[in-house]
Amino acid sequence: MATDREFERIYHRTLTIGSPVPRVDAYDKVTGTEKYAADYYSPDMLWAGVKRAGAPHARLKGIRLTKAGQHPGVHSILTHTDIKGANRQGVIRKDQPVLADEKIRHCGDAVALVLAEGQAALSSALDLIELEMEPLPAVFDAELAIQDGAPRVHDDHPGGNVLIEGHLKTGEGEDALNGCDVVVEASFKTPRQEHAYLETEAGWAQVGDDGRLTIVCSTQTPFRDRMEVAEALGLEPTAIRIIAPYPGGAFGGKDGVTVQSLLGLSALHSGGRPVKMWWDREDSFLSSTKRHAATMYYRLGAKADGSLHYLSARLYLDTGPYDHLGGVVLALALEHSGGPYKIPNVVLDGWCAYTNNPIGGAFRGFGVPQVTAAMEQVMDMLAEKLGMDPLELRRKNAVKRGEKNCVGKTLVNSTGVLDCLDVAAGHRLWKEREAWKASAGLFNRRGVGIAAVMQASGYGPVVPDVANAKIELTSDGTIRVYCGVVDMGQGSASTNLQIVGSVLGQDSARIELIQPDTDRTLPSGSASASRCTYSF
Repeated sequence: MATDREFERIYHRTLTIGSPVPRVDAYDKVTGTEKYAADYYSPDMLWAGVKRAGAPHARLKGIRLTKAGQHPGVHSILTHTDIKGANRQGVIRKDQPVLADEKIRHCGDAVALVLAEGQAALSSALDLIELEMEPLPAVFDAELAIQDGAPRVHDDHPGGNVLIEGHLKTGEGEDALNGCDVVVEASFKTPRQEHAYLETEAGWAQVGDDGRLTIVCSTQTPFRDRMEVAEALGLEPTAIRIIAPYPGGAFGGKDGVTVQSLLGLSALHSGGRPVKMWWDREDSFLSSTKRHAATMYYRLGAKADGSLHYLSARLYLDTGPYDHLGGVVLALALEHSGGPYKIPNVVLDGWCAYTNNPIGGAFRGFGVPQVTAAMEQVMDMLAEKLGMDPLELRRKNAVKRGEKNCVGKTLVNSTGVLDCLDVAAGHRLWKEREAWKASAGLFNRRGVGIAAVMQASGYGPVVPDVANAKIELTSDGTIRVYCGVVDMGQGSASTNLQIVGSVLGQDSARIELIQPDTDRTLPSGSASASRCTYSF
């Protein structure tokens, strides 16, 4: 193992673009000295936690707090009546309450917020809170949810249980089916998926002597968090400061508020004392966002030579009870539903539906993994029916620069898919795949397959790409780099330092990193959509 001095010799060298350098966060992370949001403690600190509904759909008739409020060590208990703002949060459609008021829409809904002197008192008090609820019929299937007569998740939503829908036709539409020599058809279901990051949702908050609220939290979206918390709690955005250390895993699950509004509300009622909230794994599983479960119906047609001619895809995404980027996920799913292929005639229909399941949200790929799983399987089915090599079928139909993809979007940059397929075609595993199949026994189940995927970067006009960074030369000659976008493991902070060091001819010993902080760094968008360094 390298000593600290040996590491310094390796690490502190001129940062040059194009040359490998150790990541700025590597040493502190592997030695355990990096401070995450979960590591923030302070003297005289209160612990905060929430009572969750435990029911998928119900009218909230009453909350009995007497027993919990009298328990030793309990500082205060808060409900929706203590919130002065909108009590609603969300990125696009603000439909999720900070604390449930009239209705419960899933088991993880937060109903009451407890502040206590320690974790033991907090846990006991939460158990003593009694909820009076009137059960309501629930809906747990996205396809059934949009049908007439399904239980309404949001009574006031004009679209019923349809959060958003999208429909697109290109070319001849359905009429092109008649021009196909070979057609395959199948349906697919992909489940919701838990992010399961190592650091569950955590944070620390305090109202300072100046009346400003400071929140340290594990997040991908500090500047957006500030706006959401301000609206939900009835504060001016300038009265809130969000500090974002490195998150201990995120993958999209911290793209939006988790503990932030609850922490802010706690700090506003703690009498100036700092407050800590750290969800345990059960809390995280109950309330965090998941990858959208999907039901997909595919029909793919081709000419006898393998040229793709027609695609029909019908998608149903389960967004759970709240939007939380569900509409954006559906948009990307529709855009990528035909994969990286040229298909002149397309009929695409998609619905993102409210249900009483866990909340659907951002998760690596943003709707693309679901449709890729479906499209690549029907491509294999088509290859088998044509008697064609599945790799050659993909190579024949791969979209190239300057050509249109299945939704009619001209790709102005090189796609690279043909280069990837060429490499795969020459790989030993692909060349010898039949031998692999022949040698596979009952307890040695090995196979070789092929799949291709296209992933777009960035958002559309609804959530614009914004990123800012700045540098400062201090009086002692140190160069300070202020990064407004969270580095959640993708290495964007190290990349920014490498750019600065390369341009200014400095080594890492002369450069200091300032992580996202709404008081110190410049406003920037979320760490998401595979475009952080690109958007700087």
